[in-house]
Amino acid sequence: MKHIDLPDKYRVLSDVAKNNKASFKILYEHYHKRIYSLAYHITHSHILAEEVTQEIFIKIWDYRSKLTEIKEFDAWLKVIIRNLCYTYLARLSKERIIIDEFSKSKDLLSLSAEEEIIYNEFNTVFLKTLDTLSEQQKKVFLLSRNENSKYEDISKHLNISINTVKSHMKVALKKMRLALGENLFFL
Repeated sequence: MKHIDLPDKYRVLSDVAKNNKASFKILYEHYHKRIYSLAYHITHSHILAEEVTQEIFIKIWDYRSKLTEIKEFDAWLKVIIRNLCYTYLARLSKERIIIDEFSKSKDLLSLSAEEEIIYNEFNTVFLKTLDTLSEQQKKVFLLSRNENSKYEDISKHLNISINTVKSHMKVALKKMRLALGENLFFL
């Protein structure tokens, strides 16, 4: 992330720490493109870069009361961006493994009795969790994971905004992770 000084950066950070939304907007406008750019450089994904950028500003706002304690804000920000990108990439990798394993058609006759039980339990939990999703979340999840559709394509197909698609996927994936988390020991 290229270092460019924000005029009176520490005054702006101090104002943000005092819940000043106008100063937060100044901070956002100053750093938004650079955060996105670094996130994209790490993830090679526009969607992940957008999500990381949004999450970074949420973290800054949540952490605002301690912003004045940060000596090197740009270095701190770079570390937070990098760590969040790696977290997102690791999570995405696990999700793809889960979905790929689940999506593979399995010949249950060739599975051992133990593997068949595990597969059936996993399938039951997956389907029950899928049923807990709203109709729109279910559509978005299945289009993304079963048909490998991109968020933009899903947005057009369902006639909803890309942010709505992201929101539905975030909720769906969180529910899936929570429900399936205990059933991943066999992967």
